[in-house]
Order: sequence, then structure tokens, then C-alpha cells
Amino acid sequence: MIRNERQLGVSRRLSSELRKVLAEAERQGAGDDLRRLQVDAMRSQLRDLDREISDYAALLDDPPAVLRADSLRELPICLIRARIASRLSHRALAERLGLKEQAIQRYEANDYAGVSLERLAEIADALGVEVRQELRMPVQLNLPEVIRRLGAAGVSPRLIARRFVGSGDGARSLGPEAQAALLADLERVFGWTIDELRSTSVLEPAMEPQLAASFKKPVNARDLSLRAYVVYAHYIATLAVKTNPHSFDPPPMDWATLRSQLDAHGGVTLRSLVDYAWRRGIAVVPLLDTAGIHGAYWRLGDRAAIVIKQGTRTTSRWLFDLCHELGHASRASDGVVEEDGSDEADEVAASRYAADVLLDGRAEELIQRAVSSAAGDLRRLKSAATGVAEREGVPVGVLANVLAWRLSLQDEDWWATATALQSGEDEPWEVCRDAFLANANLGALSERELHLLSAALQNEGDLVDV
Repeated sequence: MIRNERQLGVSRRLSSELRKVLAEAERQGAGDDLRRLQVDAMRSQLRDLDREISDYAALLDDPPAVLRADSLRELPICLIRARIASRLSHRALAERLGLKEQAIQRYEANDYAGVSLERLAEIADALGVEVRQELRMPVQLNLPEVIRRLGAAGVSPRLIARRFVGSGDGARSLGPEAQAALLADLERVFGWTIDELRSTSVLEPAMEPQLAASFKKPVNARDLSLRAYVVYAHYIATLAVKTNPHSFDPPPMDWATLRSQLDAHGGVTLRSLVDYAWRRGIAVVPLLDTAGIHGAYWRLGDRAAIVIKQGTRTTSRWLFDLCHELGHASRASDGVVEEDGSDEADEVAASRYAADVLLDGRAEELIQRAVSSAAGDLRRLKSAATGVAEREGVPVGVLANVLAWRLSLQDEDWWATATALQSGEDEPWEVCRDAFLANANLGALSERELHLLSAALQNEGDLVDV
């Protein structure tokens, strides 16, 4: 963490020098395994430096109204960030406290380790910040009853077990401290107060106002679970955008411009596309839970997030969905939650955008070639698509997905056949998860926020049924 202008200057110089060394190393080629490891290490160090620089600049340029500490252990870091956001130097803060500048420097260098609570309170007063800390008493809950009430409101026990508790055993064996932490996390995500969760009253279905317009389905039992999951995914998206050092820069509305930009940065691969999104201020969050949505895009302040939650574990399908969501982002939409079978105009436009990006503007041409080769017979379209893909030098999985999408507009379900044409490529969820960890500044999150985000990005080996 950068704590002053001197450290900022040093970090900027080091970042500039690393860029030059890295550019020269990349110009010389990959080389042997040791050289590749060295280059990867430099890239990682450069990303860390740039995140710290961006975080420091953000505190100065757009100081937050609230710095949240989820425990007393996090209070020192919040005090350091508050000083930076207030544009106070070490010397200025020391003068307010009647101390020497070196004393503040020592405090911050050790994250206030060993400093008394009284001294921390004095520093908070000198900064002019108000510290509010709730003391949540240990509680003994009837957890089975709480879980039952949550289930009635749409939050499944498996979602709680996998994404909140982080254990297949669920919440039933939690001790008092862990129970309190669970209730606090549920309050953060779904908005129910701890008192509401501890009571015996019926919990109102979870739904944030900004999500309602994008989520239109009849109110029924299945709808409750979908609504609850959308709220959960939206919360994870709000955490993800906190970790992105880049401000939102909409992708180009012209598919050809996006394609050329991708070609300049490694081609049209899943990893290059995810990295591209992060650089445009769009955090890409890969989830594995099963639910009736398979993707979402949200604009969140000066950042944005895309949630990819595709049950089909093939790279071509994830590529199509990610390009589709970038199509929504290119139009600066505030938010879209994807459900299966949608044929609204915006959805068609986003899918056409994805098809053209992935097939370099030849989507319509290749669709017609496949249909012509099959003589209009769906039973022959599988072999026809394979032949066209081979002759035209395009991935058969990509062409199959585009064909399935086009047929869905005619109420023809060809997705199972398209899935059978997918090749055994790299695990797409892992590609997106690794890209997330490479691009995200996890230090921007509190301890509990990091716990929830880490749980969301865990792979339990199977899709989690929520």
C-alpha cells in the first residue's frame, strides 16, 4: 500500500522501468522456461504496482464517504486510507497530535501494530472522522429454523453452505462467533437486518429496486430462488468492481473495432477477452452455481461488471456469452440480467454483436453456407456445420453456437446439438477465475468482503445447485 507522495513517486518510476524491461523481454521472444517465469513475475509485479498507484490516486481524486472496517483489526488500514483521502501529510497529522512526523511514519509502516486503542481514537479525532463500531453479542440461534425461513424467501441451504459458510456441512454446526458472522454476511448481501433474521417473522423476498426492471417473471416459488440469486450475484459484482483499478470505458459499438483491438492483444481468446474487459473497467466474474440465468451485466458507478454463469463448460459457449454481455456494455446499458430464451431486440442485437466479433463479420455468410449445405434439413445441419467450419477455417464450436442462437429465434432448440460439437478445450471457468485473480486488487476489500468473494470463486468440483 502506497502511503505518501514519496512512495508514489518511487512506485511510478519503478513501474516505468519495469515496462521498459518487460517490453524488451517480450520483443526478444519467450525463450526457455526460466525466462518465461521471469517475464511472468515481472508482469505480476507490474500489475501490483499499477493497482497500488491507481488505489492511491482514487483516494485523492474521489475520496469515499465511508471507509468500512468489519473488525477492529481493519481499523488501522482505514485510518491510513482516511489520512490519504483527506490529503494530510504525515507531518500535518503529527502536528495536529503534537507528535513528531517520524512517529506517524513508524505507526503507519507497521499498520499501527502495538498502538493503544486510545491513541487510535486520538488519530481518528485528528482526522475528523467518525468511527462507528457495532459490538455484536454472541447469539444462540435456532439455525434450522433460520435456514428454513431463508429457504422460504428463496435462499437455498446449499447456497448458504457453499457461498457463505464455505462448507458442505452447512451452517448447523457453526459456533456463536461464526453464526454472528453469517448473519452479518446475509445482512450485507440480501438487506435483511440481523434482528429480522433472528426473529420468527416471514422474510420478504429479496429484491433490490435497481434489479426489478431487468428481472421479469411470474411470482412463484422458482421465481423467489431466482430473485434471491440475482441479488447475490449483484452483490458479488459490487465487490468485484471495487477490485478493478480501471474506470469504465465502454467497448466500441462497432464489432469490427473490438475485433481489431483484440487482434492487437493476443487475438480472440477467452483470456484475452476477459483481460480486455478488465482494462475497460468491466470486472468479469465467473460463477458456477446453477440457476435460471446464465449471465448479467451491471453498470455500478464508474465501474461495471459482467457475471458469466454458463452451465456448459466449453470455451466457445463462454466466449459467446462474454461477447454478448460486452455488446450490452457497448451500448452503455445500466443493467441486463440474462435468462434462457429471450428474444427481445436488445438481446438479438447483443447476440449478433457476439457472432460478428467471433466470426469476424462473417456470421450471416457462414450461417447461410451451413443451411445451404444441409439443404434446409435440421437433421443434416450438424455435419453441414462441421464441413463449413473446416473449409472456412473457423472453430466449429463457435459456428455451432451462432447457428443455435439463430435457430432459437425461430423457436428451434438446437443447443444440444451445438453442445455436442464443442471441443475439449481448457476449462473456461478456470481461465476466467485466473484472469480475475490476475487483474483484481483484492487489497481493496475488507476481510468479510474478501471471504464472500473468495467463496463465490470456489470450484467445488460440481455445479452448486441453488
